[in-house]
Amino acid sequence: MKNRSHFAHYAPPGYSLVEIMVVVGIMGLLMAVSVPGIQRYVRSWRINGEANTMAMMMRAARSIAVNKNVDVVFVFDQSEGEYFYVQDADGDGTADTNELQSGTHEMPKGIAIASFTTPQQWITFSPRGSTADGGTITIENNHDYTRTIQVFSGTGNVRVE
Repeated sequence: MKNRSHFAHYAPPGYSLVEIMVVVGIMGLLMAVSVPGIQRYVRSWRINGEANTMAMMMRAARSIAVNKNVDVVFVFDQSEGEYFYVQDADGDGTADTNELQSGTHEMPKGIAIASFTTPQQWITFSPRGSTADGGTITIENNHDYTRTIQVFSGTGNVRVE
C-alpha cells in the first residue's frame, strides 16, 4: 500500500496572486516611463519619412530628366502642402496639357513646408541631371521637428539633412 502523505505536500505548479501583481506593476511602471519616448520617436519618424519621400521624388525627377533627355520640373507648393514633377518637353518651365505629370503627393496632416531657399517654388532638372535652382526645402511638423532637403546647384544631387 502506498503512503498518501507524500501527495499531501504536493502543490500544483503556477504563480501566486502576489507574484502576478508584482509583475503587472513592474510592466505598468515600464510602460509609463517609455510612452513619452515612443511618442517622440513616432513624431520624428513621420517627418523623416516625409523628407525621404520628397527627396526620393526629386531624385526620380532628376533620373527621368537624364533618361528621357528632357527638362523635368519638380514643383512644391508651400501653401497647399503638396508636390509633383512635370516632364517639360517644350522647355518653357510650365506644365502644359500635353506634358506628363507625376501624381501629386499631399503632405500628411501636421507636416508642412516651413521654408525654402530656392529662387522659386520649383526646381528644374536638365537632361544632364544638373540644376541652376539649388537650395534647401525645410519641412516641419507641428511639434517643431524639422528636416531639410538640400539640392545642390550644378550637380542636381539631393540630400536629406
